[in-house]
Amino acid sequence: MNNCENGKCPVNEIISGIKCDVVNCAYHTEGNKCHAGHIEVGNGCCSSSKDTNCNTFRPKSDMA
Repeated sequence: MNNCENGKCPVNEIISGIKCDVVNCAYHTEGNKCHAGHIEVGNGCCSSSKDTNCNTFRPKSDMA
């Protein structure tokens, strides 16, 4: 169990149940885990999972 409240987790805590294979994301970590603290999924009108986006994505180069 993680220590999340109101949809927000402490920064750098692995988000349980989230799989991320975007290796150039600053929040991607070993084992295809996400340590963003929280995520936002966007594109308000979707008809399939291909239409969604992770709005939390930040390139690794932005975090250096």
